Amino acid sequence: MTKMSKNKKITIGILIAIIIVISIIIVYKTIERSITNRENFDVAIENISPNPVDTVDMQNVKESEIEKAIKDYLVGKRDNEYKCYENEKTFVSMKIYSIEEKSKKLYNIYAWVLEEQYYLETNEIKLDTGSSIPCKFVIENIDGKFTVKDTKIPRDGNYYVKDIKRIFPSSVVKAMHKIYEDGTMENLKLDIQKQTQLYFYK
Repeated sequence: MTKMSKNKKITIGILIAIIIVISIIIVYKTIERSITNRENFDVAIENISPNPVDTVDMQNVKESEIEKAIKDYLVGKRDNEYKCYENEKTFVSMKIYSIEEKSKKLYNIYAWVLEEQYYLETNEIKLDTGSSIPCKFVIENIDGKFTVKDTKIPRDGNYYVKDIKRIFPSSVVKAMHKIYEDGTMENLKLDIQKQTQLYFYK
């Protein structure tokens, strides 16, 4: 019995060590991707050609409702995927830079999205994984109800700069470039911190 007990303890110890290593790798990859994307973003705005976007009058289009529709879409999509932890929850914060009217019912939304997954362990909120990326959303408005119809994000690696120029207007790219200097990223992180506190400690 003692021998079996020791074997079980060793096995459990190995499994815990593997889980810890995997978690560290995931967090490292997330940070590494954010740094790489930021460096690529610097390259993307160099020698960019003017391409202004005609924004919609915010009095006619309710930005808060659009933002809620996008957040609900992203959270719902991620929460329905495989979870590493039973109580894991997705949180999203975003900065909308431009709303472009595509037709009477369709709008292009250009935004920066911070998406992170957290879980609660021994009453402590812990980060599992996340992403910080520029996004384009196609939103449909039917009788005042906004629905996400399509999303586009730049690919990693050598495609990143090319996709940034292809997906986003130059005016939006230049505005997004300041996200790490103008306090926007800090505000997005603070917003998610508030969300996690309300969710896990309610």
